[in-house]
Amino acid sequence: MEKFFYFKLSIITFVIVAIANLANNVFAQLEHESDNGSNNGSDRSEKELTIPESNRPGAFPVIKLEGEVNLSDENQILPIDGNQSLFHRANSIKNAKKKIYIHTLYFNGDESGKVLSNLMMDKKINENLDVRVFIDPVTQYMGQVEKIDSQNTKIMFDNFMAAGIPVYGYECESIFMDRFLKQGIREFFSKKWFGSIIPAHGRNHEKVHFIDDDLAIIGGLNIVNYFFRVNEAGVNLSRDQDVLIKGKTLVKQIGQILDKNVQYYTSGIDDPTKKSCFNNYPFGSPEYIKFLKYHQKPFIKKEFSDPKEREKLLEVEKRIAENLEGVDQSFFNEKRDLNIPIKAVESTRLVYNNPAISNETNHIEDAYIGLINQAQKKIMITNSYFFPPDKVVEALRKAASRGVKIFIATKAAETNDISALGAYARKNYHKLVKGYEKQFKIYEWTGIRKGHEGEGIINGTLHAKLATFDDQISIIGSYNFDPASRNGNSEIAIIFKDEQYAKQLTSTFFEKDLEYSREISEEDILNYSLENINPLYKFISDII
Repeated sequence: MEKFFYFKLSIITFVIVAIANLANNVFAQLEHESDNGSNNGSDRSEKELTIPESNRPGAFPVIKLEGEVNLSDENQILPIDGNQSLFHRANSIKNAKKKIYIHTLYFNGDESGKVLSNLMMDKKINENLDVRVFIDPVTQYMGQVEKIDSQNTKIMFDNFMAAGIPVYGYECESIFMDRFLKQGIREFFSKKWFGSIIPAHGRNHEKVHFIDDDLAIIGGLNIVNYFFRVNEAGVNLSRDQDVLIKGKTLVKQIGQILDKNVQYYTSGIDDPTKKSCFNNYPFGSPEYIKFLKYHQKPFIKKEFSDPKEREKLLEVEKRIAENLEGVDQSFFNEKRDLNIPIKAVESTRLVYNNPAISNETNHIEDAYIGLINQAQKKIMITNSYFFPPDKVVEALRKAASRGVKIFIATKAAETNDISALGAYARKNYHKLVKGYEKQFKIYEWTGIRKGHEGEGIINGTLHAKLATFDDQISIIGSYNFDPASRNGNSEIAIIFKDEQYAKQLTSTFFEKDLEYSREISEEDILNYSLENINPLYKFISDII
C-alpha cells in the first residue's frame, strides 16, 4: 500500500514538473514573440492559407496554377512602389500596340503627368491607338499641389480631347462646379448613389493602367508627382503601392471591369465624344489635322524668381528622365535597376466593388475577413485611412484571441489630409485592442525619420493599401478601411499567394515603413478613447 502511494506520488510529481516546464516554455515563447514581431508564432504548427472563394454575384474566381508555376503565362504579377510604377507605366505606353486605358482619381498636369500624357498623345496622333482616360469628375481639382499644375491639367485634358482621346468625367464646356452639380443632382434623382452629391463619397476611386489586353497596373497610385516620389524630400511625397499584372486571365477580368465602367460612364455621365472640344473627325483627315492644330495648346511654363525653386524643378525633371531610363536615384532608395523581372505566382483572385453599378456585396471587405479568419501567426495591415467597420474589428479581435499578432500602420492625424477622419479613427483604437493589447501593435506614419526628429517631415504621407497574412498571402489595391471605400467608391484589389512577395512586403513594413512611423502606446490608445471629439468629426467620418 505504501509503495503504491509513493508510486502515485511520483507520477503526480512528474506530471506537475512536466506541466511547469511546458508553462515555462510557453511563457518564454510568448515573451519572445512580443519582443520580435518578425518571428511571431514560429512554434505554432504551420497552416497553409488559401485565397477565399466567393459565390456572391459579381465575384471573380480564384485562379490556381498546377504543375510548374514559373513556366505559366497566367498569374504573372510584380508588386511595385511609386518609382517602379512610373517606369512601368511609361514603358508600357511606349510599347502599346492597340489600346491605352487610364482610370484614376487624379491625373495631374505636373511633370510626371505631362510626360505620360505626351506619350499617350503621341500614340494616338501617330499610330491611332484606342486611347481613353477616365477621371473622377469631382475630386480631380482637389488634389493639385500648385495652381499652375491645375491650369496645366485643364490644358492636358483639352489636348487629349483635341487629339481624339475621350476624357470621361471631364467637362470642357462648363466650369467645375457646374459639372459637380450636374452629376451629383442627376445621380441623386436617379438613385444611383446618394453619396454622389458629397464630394468625397461615391467616387471613381480605383486606379487602373490598362494596355493592349496584355498588361495592367492597379493599386493606390494616382498620376501625380508625389505618388511617383520624384519630388524633393518633404511633405509632398507619398508612400504607396501598386502591382503590375500580366496574367492573361487576370488582365481579361480587369478588361471586363473597364467595359462595365464604360457602359456606366456613357449612360450615366455626359459622353465626351459628343462635346465640341472633342476631335470627331476621321483620323488623319485634313479636318482632323486642322482641328488638332487649332485646339492644342502648350503647357504653361513654370517661372521662378528664386533660383533654388528652379533648381528643385530641374531635379524633378532629372529624376523623371532617369526613371524612364530604368534607374532610380530617389531620396529614399539606393541606386537600383527598375526593370525587375515579373513572375507567376501560385494563386490569385481579383476583387472589385462598384456600388454605382451593383451594391449587393463588398467583395474586397469579405476577402479581407476571410483572410483574417484563416491567419494563425501574423497579420500586417498598411492602410492610409484605417477606420474599419464592426465586422472587420470583430474578425481582428478573434484573430488576436487565437494568438495572432496584428501589426497596423496608418496615417497619423498630423499627416492625414482628412483631419476629422484621423482624429475619429484614433478614438476607435481602444475598441479594437481592448483585452488583447499585447497582440496588437498600431503605428502612425509621421513622415519623420526616427533619430532625425529635428528635420521635420521628410517622407510625406502614407497612401498604400495592402496586407499580408502569415507571410503567405498578400492583398494590394485601392481600398481604404473607411466609409467612402466601403459604401460608395469603386475599388479594385488583387489577392495573391506567394511566400517571397509576402515576405518582401512584410520586410518593407518593418524595415522601412516603421522608420517613419511612431508606435502608439497602450496609454495613448486609452487616452484617445477618452478624448472629447467634436461631434462634427463623427459626422464627417461617416460620410467621407
